[in-house]
Amino acid sequence: MEKVHSIVLGWPALMKLETASQYLSLDNLTFEFVANRYSVFPAVINDDQNRWRKTDLDKLIKRLPNNMEFESPTPEKRVLNLDKRSLEELALKIGDQLKNAKAGKTSSLVSISETASFLGVGRSTVYRLIDNGQLKKRKIGRRTLITRGSINLLLDQ
Repeated sequence: MEKVHSIVLGWPALMKLETASQYLSLDNLTFEFVANRYSVFPAVINDDQNRWRKTDLDKLIKRLPNNMEFESPTPEKRVLNLDKRSLEELALKIGDQLKNAKAGKTSSLVSISETASFLGVGRSTVYRLIDNGQLKKRKIGRRTLITRGSINLLLDQ
């Protein structure tokens, strides 16, 4: 018996609004405007959930003119009127968030796959570098991790 797949070329056969708008490379409001304009309507699933058919979207793409650009029906323009003190507080908070994000992402140990990706080599090459003593490993449980310092030393050579 043949299996039925809901994925066609990487996209689901029935898509939520966000996925459908990404499929057409439009924001949600513009997508709804264009779909309404060209009379392409969603399928209503249980509990009033709207899903867009991939086949309908493919037909819509063929109907769209090549040189037509769409603007969002209600463009969002936001203007912040901040005094100097509020602006400085905002800048400090953003700076703190960036510092915390950077601190959280840099660890002293890196997985084999991350090391291979970073160095642009395969996993077997990383294991060979470990065996040759060019990379230092740490075992934590069953995981083998590479020290970031040994990666930097290898790159400096």
